[in-house]
Amino acid sequence: MKQKYSKWIIGAASTALVASAIVPVASAASFTDIAKSDHKENILALADAKIVGGYPDGTFKPNALLTRGNVTKFLGKWLVSVGYDLPTDYTKKARFTDLPTTAPDKELLQYAALVKDVGIFKETENKLMHTSDMTREQMAVLLVRAAQIVYDRDLVAEYKTAKFKTTMTDLELASSLESREAIVALEYTGLTTVKTFNPKNTLTRGQFASFLNRTMTKIESLPVPQPEPEVLTVKNVKVIDATTLEVTLSNDKTHKVTLSTPLPENEVTKAEFKIDGVSYSSNVTYVVTELKVKAATSVSATQVAIQFNKAVDAKTVFKNGLSGEFLDNILTLRSIDGLTDGTLTGELSVDGKVLKVTSSRFFEKRYDVIVDKVKALDGNALVRYNEIVNFAKDVVAPTIVSAERITATQVKVKFSEPMASAGSISFRAADGTPITTITGQNELVDGGTAIILNLSNVSIPTNRDITATVIAAADRAGNLINPNPATVTFQKGDKDGIAPTVTNVTQTGAKTFEIQYSEAIVGKPNVTIDNMALNPASIVIDAKNPTKVVVTAPNALEGNRIIAIAGAVDGSGEVQAPINRVVQFVKDSTAPTLLTATVVQDVTDKAEYLEFVFNKNVDLTNSFVSLTGGSYVKDYITNNVMPINNAMLMYKSFEQKNVVRVKLATLLGNNNAVGAKYAVNLLFSGVTSEAGVPFTAAQAEFVRGVDGTTANTDMVAVSSIAQGSDNDTVVVTFNRQVDAETATNKANYIIQGAEVVSASVNAGNLNTVMLKLREGSNTFTGYRNVIVQNIKAAGSSVFMLPTTLTVDLKENVRPTVVAELQTDLQTIRLTFSENVYQGPGVAYDYSVYIGTELYQTNVDVLLGGGATNVATILLPTKMTADNLMKGLTLKPLSTIDIRDIAGNKLTPADLKIINW
Repeated sequence: MKQKYSKWIIGAASTALVASAIVPVASAASFTDIAKSDHKENILALADAKIVGGYPDGTFKPNALLTRGNVTKFLGKWLVSVGYDLPTDYTKKARFTDLPTTAPDKELLQYAALVKDVGIFKETENKLMHTSDMTREQMAVLLVRAAQIVYDRDLVAEYKTAKFKTTMTDLELASSLESREAIVALEYTGLTTVKTFNPKNTLTRGQFASFLNRTMTKIESLPVPQPEPEVLTVKNVKVIDATTLEVTLSNDKTHKVTLSTPLPENEVTKAEFKIDGVSYSSNVTYVVTELKVKAATSVSATQVAIQFNKAVDAKTVFKNGLSGEFLDNILTLRSIDGLTDGTLTGELSVDGKVLKVTSSRFFEKRYDVIVDKVKALDGNALVRYNEIVNFAKDVVAPTIVSAERITATQVKVKFSEPMASAGSISFRAADGTPITTITGQNELVDGGTAIILNLSNVSIPTNRDITATVIAAADRAGNLINPNPATVTFQKGDKDGIAPTVTNVTQTGAKTFEIQYSEAIVGKPNVTIDNMALNPASIVIDAKNPTKVVVTAPNALEGNRIIAIAGAVDGSGEVQAPINRVVQFVKDSTAPTLLTATVVQDVTDKAEYLEFVFNKNVDLTNSFVSLTGGSYVKDYITNNVMPINNAMLMYKSFEQKNVVRVKLATLLGNNNAVGAKYAVNLLFSGVTSEAGVPFTAAQAEFVRGVDGTTANTDMVAVSSIAQGSDNDTVVVTFNRQVDAETATNKANYIIQGAEVVSASVNAGNLNTVMLKLREGSNTFTGYRNVIVQNIKAAGSSVFMLPTTLTVDLKENVRPTVVAELQTDLQTIRLTFSENVYQGPGVAYDYSVYIGTELYQTNVDVLLGGGATNVATILLPTKMTADNLMKGLTLKPLSTIDIRDIAGNKLTPADLKIINW
């Protein structure tokens, strides 16, 4: 290993050493052969510095060829002049294989040892070759190495940083990359200005004197080039949440960025941000897999829009199709200001992201809005939405949106919102003649947003303008139409002469098929199956798409059947001609799939039912469900359920044959425990698809309530949040007892700047929840926001309002420590990661072990009485080499109590002593 010698120790001893290393020569002023040399000034400067000398005959011989031995002495004397010590073992330890310690030139021996030890000479063959001539490329390498050692200047790196371009024409003659780079470095520093360097040529003593003197006088003052500011680009962006990005730049440094505008969900968005004052942008996507409600906003006096972050599956929202009556337990809008709640219906937007809810009564002031049990098209379940939303009173006047011809004799006039009345409407032809034979103006359709005008009895020619004047039409909040009166123009169409035709007949279910027509129809057809006429009630024109007719057969369809269709009427009055189609029906061979199993309370008998929703209609014939096994948890005690056989199943209603229920009191029998959480196995009998495929078994989880009583709607609230008994705990106190299931869900607590790893409820105090923080996750002391959400009161079905409180918390990062044995071999220095102090009371901290043997017990860490990050332990005696070979260890005692300023205790651990 190279030995590094101390620098800058310049004094009498060094001066004497240099002087003693120089053989008696003529003085520099008396060199007799340099008067006409181009190198005279540089030779004299080096001679005055005692770095070069002459010959006994009074000459310097500037034109003599330079040997490697000459360079060794010149460089060695320079190193000594700037404070390097000559090695004392130069006569004992040979540095080069061709210069033994017995060599007669002791001056060469000591300087060779020095330049070898500091790293100027480091040839791989380890030969000095001191009698050989020095080439120009070898000199360049040695001077660049010397500049690195003496001035700590990497000249090669500097010229590359400065992007210096060489003008040398013969660099390719140099023998190595190091040589070529060293030559360019001399050119960059101005130590040489030639265009042809001649790397393989030899040097004279005078030439080297000039190179060396310029190195000694120019390098130290040469400005260090500064690299150009790096132009950074975005290498990678990771989306953490809607407002937080983790950005990695092209220098591989990662930065956390907070966006001023939240990212939309599941959309490619150009995010713009700044890092260290520099603007960047990147296309990112905030991917959210779960289905969430983004907002609930009022649309009109009786309409609310529920906006989702992704498309929802209409089958999990409505009892039929894309609009109409909601499935049970999907949506609740309950007034909390004493207003009467109305009956709700809904309509889903084409993209599936907006649910428009229409009420039979006004929306005004505050409502508890709950959306639950909805699924996205990709199958992800909705994150339950429960917010108090304030719907402003509707003061916006309605308008007429359009007049759309449905058929030749039907026009739909659309309003901007649901109307209470279409007002009074008068009609005139283009010439001003009144028209009194139009009907339909008093009947609102499409949830009150439109009227359909019937022009069948209008006698004016077709395709002539008719103007309707609407006066005092009002929305459900009483706002009159704007302008008032408002006008809209339309035309009566002519018969197109083309009767509707059947384009396709398609099976849609075990008992259903659709008839597709070439155009919209207003009169439904007559249909027979194998000459058996169907009840007209089983033939329905699709309200959303009047080009389709939905037909329901009395029995499951299978095989080739003859379908006869006749008599459909289009809007122009043309009648469809009779046709026969042979349709091949495929028997539905798949069993029904259970979508949900939910406890509901019947509005009539107030009893609780377990309600099963299937993906298709099912037939019930002597149908029962049996409880075959499972368990329930009551008061934190798990109990096995006893089997119960043949609890009767029934339809919720005959209009909803995919929803089946069983009374819970009958199903549970002796297992009935109010407030218990059940996980049970169920066996079904007599439940089949409409094609006769049975559904047999399922599992269900639910909580049992109380029959005959209204559900508990108590809402819990946070009373206080405070630090616990240590920095790793936070105590949340509620105003009433909490539901243990929701209160122990750690996801319901968000502490800014810390991580909650668990939440527990004390059985003796059900108003209090203890939050455990991950050790080291809370990195600062001070105020931060704590959010508590999704907690229910004990026995209640209502979730609390999300609550945010500002709480002062102490950081919980424990201090760490390293131990070093000092050079006196008796003092151990402890360095802590932060200021610490001794805990209350007098306590011993460590025992000292040498290897596995106890050396000293009951050792105090000497902290000096105050908070500090440095402490010492004084050993009774100095450590010996044998002690150190065995290893020193500090083992913590049970009484150790060293804490940081925030009170976090040092984690007790064995401490290996290092640096000895």
